[in-house]
Amino acid sequence: MKTITSPVMRSLLAIFPYASLAMLTISLLPVQAKWLTVPERSPLHELVEEYLPNDYKDGEDPLTSSDMKTHSTELVNLGWRYFNAKDLDTALKRFMLAIRTDRKNASAYFGVAYVCSIQNNIDDAITFYREALRFEKKFAPIYANLARALLMKDHHSAEAPKLLDEAIAVNPKFPESYITYARYYIDRDDWKMAAEKANQSVAIGRKLEPEIVLEFKQHGIKLREN
Repeated sequence: MKTITSPVMRSLLAIFPYASLAMLTISLLPVQAKWLTVPERSPLHELVEEYLPNDYKDGEDPLTSSDMKTHSTELVNLGWRYFNAKDLDTALKRFMLAIRTDRKNASAYFGVAYVCSIQNNIDDAITFYREALRFEKKFAPIYANLARALLMKDHHSAEAPKLLDEAIAVNPKFPESYITYARYYIDRDDWKMAAEKANQSVAIGRKLEPEIVLEFKQHGIKLREN
C-alpha cells in the first residue's frame, strides 16, 4: 500500500474518511492562531471578498500559528466542524479565511465549493471546485462534484463525463462518481448505461435510495441488491 505524503491529500482524506460525502466527521485539535491577509488580487479572490470582506474581523477565532499552512489546514477542519453542526454561514467564513491564509489550499476551495453547491449557488461552486482542482488532482470527490455541478447547470455538459472518468481513474472505489454518471445517462434516456453505472456503485458498497431503485424499476430494469 502506498503512503500518502501530500499534505493536501492528508487534509482532504481526514475530512472525508468514508466514501460518502454525507458522512463527515472532523476531529479538531485545540490550536491558537493569527490572521494574515495576502495583498495580491485576482478575479477569484475578489469573489472571496464578496463572501468575506477584507476588513472582516473574527473575534471568536481560537487559532494562532506561526505557520500559515498549518493555520489554513486547521481553519478548514474548523469549517467542517461548523458544517457538521449545520452552521453553513460560519463554515463558509472559515473556509474563506483558510483561502486567505493559504491560497494553494485545495481543501479550503473544496469546502467553499461544497457549501455553495448545497446553497444552490452553482456558478460559484463550479468556480471554487475548479480552483481546488488546480492544486489537488488526486482526490476523486473534486472531479465528481465539479461534474455534478456542471450537470446541474447544463444537463448536456460535454465536460462532465470526462471529469467523471477522471474521478474513477483516480479512485475507482468512490461510489458517487458512478451515481452521478448514472444520472448523466438518465438525462439522456439511456437507461441501460445508467443501470450499469448504478450497479457499479452498488458493487463497491453504495446503498441506493428506494426512489432510485423505483425509478429504474419503472423502466423495466432491476438493479443489483444493496
